[in-house]
Amino acid sequence: MDALKPAAALAAAASKPYPNDSTAYRDARTALLAEEIELRRHIERVAARRRALPLGGEPPDYRFTDENGRAVPRRHGHPGARHFAARRLCRHRALAGGKATGVRA
Repeated sequence: MDALKPAAALAAAASKPYPNDSTAYRDARTALLAEEIELRRHIERVAARRRALPLGGEPPDYRFTDENGRAVPRRHGHPGARHFAARRLCRHRALAGGKATGVRA
């Protein structure tokens, strides 16, 4: 992967003065743009770490009860959220040609 250009250099290159801008304003605006570039980079680093997390534990199986305290049966065809998420993932993979990019299960 290519090294990223420093945020200050990118901000300076992208900073275009407006008519009647003072030097102090333009310098502050360029510094702010550099901070925004760093913020976006930080957000992407955090998102990459989130995507790289290993799978977590699974919640315990639970049952709903009605007003009389009896267990409510699961509906036919929807045995649980894990099954639904897996079916949804398979459907998205099929639509994406077998790739799981951009899938939100």
